[in-house]
Amino acid sequence: MFGLGKLVFGMLVGAGMMFASYNYQVVRTPDRLLVVARIAPHLKDLYVDTRDWGIQDWQARPVLTKSMRKNGYGDVIEQSMADGLLGGLAPETSRVVPSSLTSAPAFR
Repeated sequence: MFGLGKLVFGMLVGAGMMFASYNYQVVRTPDRLLVVARIAPHLKDLYVDTRDWGIQDWQARPVLTKSMRKNGYGDVIEQSMADGLLGGLAPETSRVVPSSLTSAPAFR
């Protein structure tokens, strides 16, 4: 009887995970990790990393774009598009390392 309880528990956990994967997706943004409700249940794009996305990437995934906007994350899309447009124009100050940190002292 103890083995049957484990089986039922495993089936319930599996069913819950399938329900969650059909109805939600995990989106990695430059600032945070989001769980976004889907507008149509499916198993495509369970996890999406949008840290280096531009306009073409968002246009290639209209369902994800609609889901993000519907759930109040439209600002993430707009910021990503702006970063993609301005990425070649404005230098990234967050990745600039002072030369005093990169030069090692000479040992003799």
